Amino acid sequence: MDELPPSTSMEAKNLLKWAKGSKWDKVMDRYRHNPKTHTVRTTRSRDTALHIAVLDRKEDVVEDLVRKPSEKGNALEGDDLIAKEEGRTPKDHPLWLANERGNTPLHLAASIGNARMCYCIAQEHKDLVGGRNNGSETPLFLAALHGNKEAFLSLHNILQENGKGHEYCRNKNGETILHCAIAGEYFDLAYQITDKYGEILASSFDQEGRTPLHLLGSMPALFKSGSHLGFFSRIIYHCIHKKGNSKEGQTTLENQGISSNRLKDLGEGRSNSSKNKGFIKFLYSAMMVVLGIDNEDTINEREA
Repeated sequence: MDELPPSTSMEAKNLLKWAKGSKWDKVMDRYRHNPKTHTVRTTRSRDTALHIAVLDRKEDVVEDLVRKPSEKGNALEGDDLIAKEEGRTPKDHPLWLANERGNTPLHLAASIGNARMCYCIAQEHKDLVGGRNNGSETPLFLAALHGNKEAFLSLHNILQENGKGHEYCRNKNGETILHCAIAGEYFDLAYQITDKYGEILASSFDQEGRTPLHLLGSMPALFKSGSHLGFFSRIIYHCIHKKGNSKEGQTTLENQGISSNRLKDLGEGRSNSSKNKGFIKFLYSAMMVVLGIDNEDTINEREA
């Protein structure tokens, strides 16, 4: 790390000491009297005081620290004015400051699953949700990676306003938020992702050529018959929901509009389009059975 000027180095030591000692009132006082305090790196990993506050889950402190850079006494001018008019956060804004892993405070808030802090940071700075760290992961991606459903939904709801959520769903390895949620066995979150991004992600491939269904089918512990059944048989077995023994009471994949041949094509990712309704419907069925939800009633309710 580059050597800091003596004055900045002393500032960093003081900020770190106060933060570790939970003396946030002193940190806030420095922020009020010296706007440059926002940009001071306090640790070897290049965290700012705001990074530390987020990791310590100091919600009130985070709200105050986020608010301070926006309370400038002077009118906006130049690039700052253009950025505001375009709905962008200026690149020199403290909220864009990333640590050595490329994580901004919003990345950290999403990673630890604090929906309140995610909302506080992203509501007025929506473009931060698209910021990528060194692994090309966005805050939305990290929320899914760590199974933080409330933080994920908070960021998703903010992104709905500009319709850009689908742009932030992959990392540099091609994994999507749906791959991550299934791999982490966060099935409630995976269901939410399927509901909101299914048309885009249901038949997507990661770097290893796997679709989300491949991942789901590779988890024998989820299926009653364990690893003795093949990939497609396990999925079929788990997605057939019988209500009683009568033929009329049975709900099968076939009467949901998915033939066995079509099922094989879907499972192997041979879908003509990511918008294929059969693919999404089958993934819904799989997710709902894993979650113990009545798949027929829920699908019918969604389509009503």
